[in-house]
Amino acid sequence: MRGRDVVEPIRRAAESVGGVRDGELAVGRVGMSYRVTNHLQADPKLPLDEAHVVGCRVKSAIRAAVPSAQYMLVHMEPFAAAAEGEQAVLV
Repeated sequence: MRGRDVVEPIRRAAESVGGVRDGELAVGRVGMSYRVTNHLQADPKLPLDEAHVVGCRVKSAIRAAVPSAQYMLVHMEPFAAAAEGEQAVLV
């Protein structure tokens, strides 16, 4: 897998998890595996323990979609949209 063949399934997997509102994604190659860094935004009123659960679900969804994504960092942040009701779009 290369380029978009890796990034798009990772992006879709992260976006599919309930609670993810927005975020930034970086994917890099490490040998035969991939390193994924996600800065994800969730509802700012979400308790920290629940935000942690969302982060764990994102990791699981990504690993299911792209098993070669072995190294993963998920950083949860509060969602800060210009307008309420925006869709999750990872950049």
